[in-house]
Amino acid sequence: MPLISVVIPLYQTERFIAAALDSAVAQTFGDFEAIVVDDGSSDRGPDIARGRGDPRVRVVRQENRGLAGARNTGIRESRGKYIAFLDADDLWRSEKLAEHARLLDSAPDVGLTFSASELIDDDGSPIGLVQRPGNGAFTPEHVFCRNPVGNG
Repeated sequence: MPLISVVIPLYQTERFIAAALDSAVAQTFGDFEAIVVDDGSSDRGPDIARGRGDPRVRVVRQENRGLAGARNTGIRESRGKYIAFLDADDLWRSEKLAEHARLLDSAPDVGLTFSASELIDDDGSPIGLVQRPGNGAFTPEHVFCRNPVGNG
């Protein structure tokens, strides 16, 4: 069983999925599976994902249910202790999973970790903007009223 299940919803993102998967496979932390949820794509994205040649990557197909539905399917298919979300048009720095796994394993009372996001253009180049979630504990009210987690 992998420690981390990476859930990657895929819908009409053929242009980006190879780079997203490359950033997942290039992690310094290797104890993970990547579940690509083909959410009814009609482009070549699912074929590109299947062709990555890494046994940690598998593709699950479903009729289009939207982002939340694809994430929920990925969660149901997950075998890991922890779940990570990677959108098909996002990239990860190579230490991301290692940092989150280290924190979660060292602090069992922590139930969720997240980090800043550097915004990039369609070619993967930084545009000079960074979303920083802030430091400290967040109350449920803060999470529900102004989600600090961010999403790439």
